[in-house]
Amino acid sequence: MSRVSHGSFTFVGHYRCLDFVNTALVAARSRTDPIPDFEGLVTWLHDAGLIDAVERKVALARWGKGREAQQTYAGALLFRMRLAEIAERLASRRQVPKSGLDAINEQLHSRVTRAKLTRGKNGFVERFETDLTEPRQLIVPLAQSAADLLCNGDLSLVKRCANPSCSLYFYDTSKNHTRRWCSMETCGSRMKMAAYYQRRRLRREGR
Repeated sequence: MSRVSHGSFTFVGHYRCLDFVNTALVAARSRTDPIPDFEGLVTWLHDAGLIDAVERKVALARWGKGREAQQTYAGALLFRMRLAEIAERLASRRQVPKSGLDAINEQLHSRVTRAKLTRGKNGFVERFETDLTEPRQLIVPLAQSAADLLCNGDLSLVKRCANPSCSLYFYDTSKNHTRRWCSMETCGSRMKMAAYYQRRRLRREGR
């Protein structure tokens, strides 16, 4: 799967909950969190396709400043930590911790949705939209993504990029499920070039 970028964010996880976890890995590696505050969180959710432009505008207008925004942002970072624990367990083929399930359920409890019928490319599609009455509801789509992964995904396909300087999580959708890199255009290309130059060096040294 190619690396997909929207604005300053990169999405390679297939499931948005994994992409959200990856922002924590980027933060740890660069010491600069790509989601630095509430506005950054809302922008990420918009670029991830989890809220639309109207919802983004409403969220920033209602809660862009003040205590509620700070609390929501802090809660989102805590939820990101719980999702990271789940991702790490899945990638290492271990059992998902109860604390992670509890965190997902806690977010899902604040879900208030309405069904909307829209016309798609191949017919009609029923979509569910979240009524934003409080800022914590912005996190519900991430919890829904995690629930979808756990309920409907093949958990053995959650992997980490084989590039040790990257290690982003992704869901392997390749045909034979042999994908090793978050993206062939970046990490895959770099690691293959590194292996190529290593082989050349060994040949020159007669090994």
